[in-house]
Order: sequence, then C-alpha cells, then structure tokens
Amino acid sequence: LSNLFKNNLFIAFSITLIWVVLPVNIEVVANIKSRDEILALIFILSSISLALKNNIYFNICSGAALLFAMMCKESSIAFIVLIPLILYLKSYSKKHIYKTIAILGSSITILFLIRYRVLDNYEVLEIKINNNVFSFTGVERWYYKLFLILEYIRLYLFPTNLSWDYNYGYHEIKSYLLEALFTLLLIFASVYMFIITIKQKSYYSLFIAWFYICLLVVSNTFYLIGTTMADRLLFTPSIGITVIIVMLLYNYLSKYDIKVFWLKLPSLLVLVFVVYYTFLSMNRVEDWKNDYTLIKSDYENGNTNFKTIIGLIKMTTNRIEKNKSTKLIEQGNKLSSDMVRLYPKFEDTYKYT
Repeated sequence: LSNLFKNNLFIAFSITLIWVVLPVNIEVVANIKSRDEILALIFILSSISLALKNNIYFNICSGAALLFAMMCKESSIAFIVLIPLILYLKSYSKKHIYKTIAILGSSITILFLIRYRVLDNYEVLEIKINNNVFSFTGVERWYYKLFLILEYIRLYLFPTNLSWDYNYGYHEIKSYLLEALFTLLLIFASVYMFIITIKQKSYYSLFIAWFYICLLVVSNTFYLIGTTMADRLLFTPSIGITVIIVMLLYNYLSKYDIKVFWLKLPSLLVLVFVVYYTFLSMNRVEDWKNDYTLIKSDYENGNTNFKTIIGLIKMTTNRIEKNKSTKLIEQGNKLSSDMVRLYPKFEDTYKYT
C-alpha cells in the first residue's frame, strides 16, 4: 500500500487500520484452521512485491511465492489476473508484464499437476448440510448464488450477525430474485466504474477487480465449494473493498473544510469506522473463547442452522454427563425440540436428539 500511495501514506495507514480491526477477520485470527488464509496472504503480498522488481530472479521468486500461496489456498489463483493488472497500472513495459504472466502461468501449471496427482478419482459429494446452494435448483440456484455476493458485502459493512457456520438453515429456502437483481445492478455499476477508471489508470480499477475476482473464486458462483459462505473467505477480498472506501473518503470529502477538533472529515469518518469495528471485534473475540461459547453465542443470536444446533446438542450432552443439573437437561430438551421442529427430515436429527 505504501508503494501504491506514495503521495499520501496516511491513506495507506487508514486502510491498514480499518482492515486490521474488521470483525469478519476475527475468525481468521481466532481459528487455527484459518492459518492457511494468513499464510496465503503473506505469500500473495510477497509475490506482488517481487513482481514489482524488474529483475528475472525476483520475478521467478514471485512465481514461487504465488505457487506457495495457491498451495495454502487455491483461491489465490485470482492473482494470475491481479498481479499483471498492478504492473499495467504502474506503467511497466509490456515485455515485463508478459514475462510475469508466463512465470505465474508456470506456477499455476505446477499447481494443477500436483492437484491432479493428489485428487485423481476424488468424488465431490453434494451434502446439503455443508453447502446450502445444493438446496436450490435451476434458476433459483443462480438467484441464491448472486444473493451470497450481496451477503458478503453486508457482512463487511454491517457485521452484526456473524456466525461460525452459515450452512443449511442459516438462510431461508425461498426465492432470492429481488436480491439477485440488486446484486446484478451492483455488479454492472462496478464493471462500468472499472472500465472508466482503468482507462485513467486509476487504482480504483485495481481494487474493484481485487474485491470481485477474489470473492467470485470462493462464493460458489462458478463452481461449488465445501461451504455456503464463511467469514474467513472474506479475508483477502475485504482488502479491496476497504481500499475503495478509504479512497472515496479522501478523494471526495477532503475538499470540504469540516473539522472536529484537529480531524478533517475523511479522518473523522475513518476513526468512526475504526471505533465501530473495534467494538464489534472485541465482542466477537469473546465468542471465540472456546467451541462451546462460540456455538452457544451463535444460537442465542438466532443462528439456528443445522450444524449449530447439532454442535450445541453434543456439547450439552457432554456437560450433562459430568453435571446432571436440571438447567442443563432443560437446555438439552429445548435444543432437541428445536432440532426436530427445524430439521425433521434428517437422520442425524434423531440420532443426536
């Protein structure tokens, strides 16, 4: 960021500050499973930095770094497009850009060879409780996929109903036509802005592409993944939307001579974002104290998806075996009733209740 915003390092600082305190990023830090997200981003940023060096040895290292990023998270493949875009916006020569594309392409080839070798004959099971997209068919499935993109944007801007699991039961099984139309309108507007800003070689185009390309890879849009959605999957895409918001604040509000104490309007709004997100993040960290507090807090917040209730039933049963209190037994009975009421068609419902 400091390389991109050399003329105003305070913008780079503001972007970093907001991104660090995002509530949707709490899962990545608190959950050991998400170490792959952190490692992937470290290798991605390393790959970008090395690609900016006009030296063949650094460029080869850039390709190696992207390979390591993709081996951590295959969604890092998005940067085969984004890294050349960065070079184009920074006015590197066509020769350097084509050379970089060739090196990054070689990394992707190596990844797919390894992937084919390891996952040959691997069968993907359509398990409804793992990915709610399987609950929809035909055009309704596309409506729901588009809705998920809108949901990710909502989680970023208004992260007040975060969940450890967004699978079967978190969203209603209904038509999402209106939400899909709104999402399409938003995408068309973003594409229009991308075309306008890339002609001007503006960084807006880069981070519009950053957000959407990184998100589309993990949002079930073009191929189905092992979950409906997750906070951790917004870890890298959220950089794009954070940069866009901060750039808009400083580029369009700096002209207004409004100050609160010593802070100008853009800085004041950045501070508001930071305070708001910090408060929500601190509360969310408490939820991640252990498995029981995490799942219990989700249930109490109204997130009654299948895995949340199953998980809570298992943990409550274990606690009852250690302490046969009336309160715990009443909790277990209520959970069992909720399970039968919400998910009567699943075998696991009766196995655990």
